[in-house]
Amino acid sequence: MMAALTVNNILRREAYDGRTTRVHQESKSLEIYCFEDVEQPTVNVVDLLAPQLAQWLQLQAPFARPDMGTEHPFKGGLRLIVQQWTSIDLPDRTVVPFESEQAYHGMIDALHLPREYPYLFRHCTYLAPRVSTRREGAATLTSIMFQGINFNTSFTTLALCYNSETKITSGFLGYMCGTSASDRVPTQGILPSILVSAAQALHPLTVPLLLFHNFVGILGGEARTQDYEQFELSREINNAILPQMIDALDFPGIHRRLIKAHNSLANLMAPFIRDSSIALSNALDEMPNFVSAEDVPRLDGTTKALKQCFEQMNLRSMGFLQLREKTLSRMNIQLKVLFNLIQQRDNKRNHDLATISSEMAKQSTTIIESTKRDSEAMKAIAILTMLFLPGTAIAAIFSMQLFFSTSNDAKIPIVINPSFWVYWAVTIPLTLVVLLIWFIWIRRDDLKAIWLNGVKVRALWSWKSAATATATASPNTAQNVDLQSLPSLPNNPDASVSGTTIQTTRHEGSVVR
Repeated sequence: MMAALTVNNILRREAYDGRTTRVHQESKSLEIYCFEDVEQPTVNVVDLLAPQLAQWLQLQAPFARPDMGTEHPFKGGLRLIVQQWTSIDLPDRTVVPFESEQAYHGMIDALHLPREYPYLFRHCTYLAPRVSTRREGAATLTSIMFQGINFNTSFTTLALCYNSETKITSGFLGYMCGTSASDRVPTQGILPSILVSAAQALHPLTVPLLLFHNFVGILGGEARTQDYEQFELSREINNAILPQMIDALDFPGIHRRLIKAHNSLANLMAPFIRDSSIALSNALDEMPNFVSAEDVPRLDGTTKALKQCFEQMNLRSMGFLQLREKTLSRMNIQLKVLFNLIQQRDNKRNHDLATISSEMAKQSTTIIESTKRDSEAMKAIAILTMLFLPGTAIAAIFSMQLFFSTSNDAKIPIVINPSFWVYWAVTIPLTLVVLLIWFIWIRRDDLKAIWLNGVKVRALWSWKSAATATATASPNTAQNVDLQSLPSLPNNPDASVSGTTIQTTRHEGSVVR
């Protein structure tokens, strides 16, 4: 007994720890009472205010059970507290109903609901119908818990207890509705369904079966919606048969739509429906074991009717599950096709970029060749300028009377001075000096590299650089040079060491040792 009390206290603390938010909502009470030889059951649906909760739980006026006398014995009934939340009021399942812990657990105790319900209400992802039975005195209590998936915009929880002594099924039904029309609301039509099935309300599995019917409807709606979405996406992708049409596809948008549809179908709804179907089938088969012996004949007819309804629901759910699996399979194929199309588009773009790069390389080569020709032309102009510039400068100087003079002889008006040779003696060396300085200046990098490698320059008449001349030199012009004549070996790939000699290359008009 002490162990049971300890467990109950732990479960109560779990439901009301620091993370739990208690949100009070006005509730409704649903009462259905069936009597012998009365065609229509007595139905009462009223708003249940917080101060009236204790009266309703204790069947006190104005919530006392009606009495038809001995002429119409009481057959059974259903008493539910129905509470509705919104997505703002119930952001997650940590919220518990009612205003206080005392009211919440007072309801559980008065209705003989399972002690583990507060814990399961909070922690279970979903709860397939769970049926258990226990004895309290002369009464057999059959408990039923059923909780749907929390979709953030919709959520349903149900806890029932059938008392064989009072023949009443009492319980709590809470559900959350979203704020938009597209939100999934599994219990939006549960109250009208219960009222329509009021004659079967005396059976403890009537409400769970109606709730299961609504969940199957949600599954079917999702399957049909996503199947249509998949068809539209398939048509959009398959119509792109030309490369231009493939490039025009909105690949990010199609991918987002596929992922959204895939996630909608790949949620826990399918395993929840399968588990719930198995649990309800077992509960209907084992119903005689969950109620007292005198209740079996009374509930037998309703049990058979519920089995027939459940078989239809189960067949419907199996069809929706198959449609869901086929839609998921087609979506997986579409994702692969989409990835292949994206890869083809990327490959085409890479090919186009490679073609553009090749064209740019060709254009760069053409520009380099043109620049080289322009450079050679500029070099020729520079050489011609250097050839004539010294002579022009000297001629300007020598145009004075120092070298030429006029004559009185009409046949020879100009007389060359005997010192005219000085002009050539100055012009020719000066021109050579200017050319040598220019040559050394443009070849300064090659000369510096050769000098740093310890190689002396004897003659450099080549127009090409030392590296180019080495690569283009003929191997037949090699001669042997003593290794000791070189202070260090240059890094020359054309040289090969054999014994104590090294072969070097004779350039065009020059020899490098």
